[in-house]
Amino acid sequence: MLHLFNYKKKFRKEKATSTPVTTIILVVIGISLALTLALIASNIFTTNSQIEKVQVTNLGCYENQKNLTIKFEISNKGSAAATITSILVNGKPAENFFDYFNKTTQKKFKKIHLNPGETKKYTLIDSFLNSTERKIKRGVTYQIIFQTAKGNSYIEQVTT
Repeated sequence: MLHLFNYKKKFRKEKATSTPVTTIILVVIGISLALTLALIASNIFTTNSQIEKVQVTNLGCYENQKNLTIKFEISNKGSAAATITSILVNGKPAENFFDYFNKTTQKKFKKIHLNPGETKKYTLIDSFLNSTERKIKRGVTYQIIFQTAKGNSYIEQVTT
C-alpha cells in the first residue's frame, strides 16, 4: 500500500506535551473563562439593579380660613436615589397654583432628593391672604405630575 504521508514516522519523531503541563493549561483556561463570565454577569446585574421607583401616598387636600393645602408623602421604593425636579399641576408648574412650598417661607419649589427607602412629607400651600382670588378651585380634580431627574413621571390626582 502506497502512503503519501508517513504519519507513523512523523509522530514518532515529535515529542508530545506531558500530562501535567496539559492539565495546568486546561485549568488556567477554565479559570480565566470563569472569571470573564463572572465579570460580565456582575456588570449586567449592577447596571440593571439601579431602579428608581417613586411612590406618592396620603395625598389629600385640606382647607381652613387662611389657606388651602395639598399634603402628601413621597417615598423612594427603588434601589437608586431619586430627585424630584418639578411638580406640575394640570401640566403647568406648581408655582402657578401655590404660594408656598413645604413652609410658609419657601416661595419657590426646591428639588426633593430621596435616598432608597426614604419617605418625606411635603405640603403645597395656596394662601388666601396674599391674593384676592383662589388659584385652586374647590370641587375640581387636579392632576399632579412628579417629574424626576431621570425623566420619569409619576401621575396622581387630587380633588379639592
